Parts: sequence; C-alpha cells; structure tokens
Amino acid sequence: IRSHSAFDKSTLLILSILSILSIFNEPDPAGLRQELVFIGQNLDKAAITVALDACLLNDEDLCRGQAYWSSLSDPFPRWEQ
Repeated sequence: IRSHSAFDKSTLLILSILSILSIFNEPDPAGLRQELVFIGQNLDKAAITVALDACLLNDEDLCRGQAYWSSLSDPFPRWEQ
C-alpha cells in the first residue's frame, strides 16, 4: 500500500470539500435539501452546537471516502421503506 504525502491528503481533502459544496451550488427545484430546525424556549445553543459538531467527520475521515463512511456504525434503527 502506498502511503500518501501531506500534499496528497490535502488534495483529497480539498476535492472532497469541493464535491460536497458543489451539491449546494446546484439548483434544487425538488427541495431535496435537509435542514435541522430547533424550536423551543431556553435552548442551549452551545450544547446543541457541540453535539452536532461531534457528529462531523474530521479531515482524515473525510479523505477516506464513501467506502469508509459506510463502515461506520449507525446509531439509528434501520428504516423500512
């Protein structure tokens, strides 16, 4: 297995980010974008932000790609369609 240099990892990270951002730059006529909305009184914005940030992939995991992402555990029950 070939090891990647820092340049290779940086390039993969940038390409991954650009790929994700391109989704949001395209018109969305079907309204397929997902958003989270929190409604309530006295919500702890900082705690919510920390909890959501903990769900994000770090740079190394982002560079690993979809095959790796699919191997991560899913804490939610399987949805039946």
